[in-house]
Amino acid sequence: MISQINTKVSCDMPDCRNKATYAVPLKGRGAALYLCAECVDALCNTLNSVRVPKSPKNQIKKMLDSKKN
Repeated sequence: MISQINTKVSCDMPDCRNKATYAVPLKGRGAALYLCAECVDALCNTLNSVRVPKSPKNQIKKMLDSKKN
């Protein structure tokens, strides 16, 4: 899905003028979304903060606390 590129393309993220090292293929208007290594790391960290599941202990504790109330 994400591939490394060797062409001289700038990063597509706003306010970033670095050279893109990764390309994400898109359907539709654009051929690909070009990202530099820093923006890929920032995007991954942001996605992981939203998508990482809670530990089972926290879910069990939350369920028990909701039953007490």
